[in-house]
Amino acid sequence: MKRALNGEDIGIVYSATGQIVALRPVQVYSDDYAFREYGFTEKRMERLEKNLAAKDAAASVFAPLPEAAGLGSFITGNASKRTGRRSSRLE
Repeated sequence: MKRALNGEDIGIVYSATGQIVALRPVQVYSDDYAFREYGFTEKRMERLEKNLAAKDAAASVFAPLPEAAGLGSFITGNASKRTGRRSSRLE
């Protein structure tokens, strides 16, 4: 890896097919990834970000508690099915 970073041509041969994979440093430009990969304009990305944030906020408000935590049935009022009585702590 260090030799590739210093500019030397390094290749790895995949024995199953004989193909060579080259190692070389590249620059990563993540700020324009959505445009390069999907053709999204900046305005469209802003709309997508807003929509995703709204969906995330809605999902976090209405997401059910996992039963593994042991609290979901108490909050939904279904504790009587497991214990035979309702919890008075959360009523």
